Amino acid sequence: MEDENLEKRQRKRGSRFDSKKVSEERYQARLPWMKWRWEFRRRDPEYKAAWREVQELRKTGKQSGPAERRLALQFELYRAELLDPGKSFDELCEGKDHRWVTETFIDPQYDKALKIIGTWQPAVLIPGALFKWAFLIDFTKVNSITQLKKDVTRWIGECWSLTQKKSPETRTTQKMKDFGRILKVGELRGEHKTYRQIMDEVGYPDCKDAESAEQRAKQDYRLYRELTVGGGWRHLSYP
Repeated sequence: MEDENLEKRQRKRGSRFDSKKVSEERYQARLPWMKWRWEFRRRDPEYKAAWREVQELRKTGKQSGPAERRLALQFELYRAELLDPGKSFDELCEGKDHRWVTETFIDPQYDKALKIIGTWQPAVLIPGALFKWAFLIDFTKVNSITQLKKDVTRWIGECWSLTQKKSPETRTTQKMKDFGRILKVGELRGEHKTYRQIMDEVGYPDCKDAESAEQRAKQDYRLYRELTVGGGWRHLSYP
């Protein structure tokens, strides 16, 4: 989440604040998560049903706008329009700029949920000097409680490092799973392939034998189901 005091802090330290660079880095960090969220969301049976509902309204000539806006926000598409589940993330974003992608897939309030207010000594901490931070959290704007916990923990670590005259800790990102493989396993199961057939087609080179590879394929399918049924894709939060 965005630290609204970042520019002021860097200026106090004498460094140059490059807002465009920060914005681009944030966008690139979130891009794969936006992609995989969409890829699982478009396979969600409930999302497909919502898409069909809006298409039926259009065919009958009925006003579809209000229903589409309601359903789009329900499925966390923030430009208030449903997107074709038959199109991949890359197909949807072809020719679109950063702004369209961000406005579509990121809650506009997401970066406003956490504010950090603090006082510090700019270069060398003076023993006994005032060093206080306050976290202001608006829980009505929190998009991911998991990520909120990580951000608060990260900032506590950074503040502690500063008071100990150590360099701030580098932020760690969420672990990116092999979602492409998981999607492929789900699609192959949809074609009624056995786990042995999937194992041979997908390949699990890090597994020591066929039995462990088959177990891995089953795990991938379970995760596929978790991410596509009942809105499980919502748990893929943004860094």
